[in-house]
Amino acid sequence: MAGIERSGDDVWDRFFDFLYCEEDPPRTEVQQQLRELGIDMQPALRKVRGALEARSARTRLEAARAERPSLAARFGQLLAPAAEQLRDKLHELIARRLSGTAQAAYFRKLEAAASNQDLQSLLDDLHRLEQLAGGD
Repeated sequence: MAGIERSGDDVWDRFFDFLYCEEDPPRTEVQQQLRELGIDMQPALRKVRGALEARSARTRLEAARAERPSLAARFGQLLAPAAEQLRDKLHELIARRLSGTAQAAYFRKLEAAASNQDLQSLLDDLHRLEQLAGGD
């Protein structure tokens, strides 16, 4: 143990009394003794609280990491049907409202659409085109 020679016998006696004490002294008595000895426990308490909070944060982070794949799978199950429904709706709109080269161009855009954002943008384009043409 490092620094054994720096402590006197009275310190070791108090240490062993503390370890093997049959009765615990009241908290107020311990706090009074610490004040009399000029020992400030606040830095040690802050360090212990910080270590406990860090451990708790690591535990929560590990739990979140473990849960992430299942959450991603659930989101995928929710979003995939919505994207397919939007894709089907767009296909129907293009087939019903457009013809000729415009229809072919929009079908090409629909096939190239990779994300929900792409599909939504295509739907917005179709609505704007209808508005310009005087549609609903």
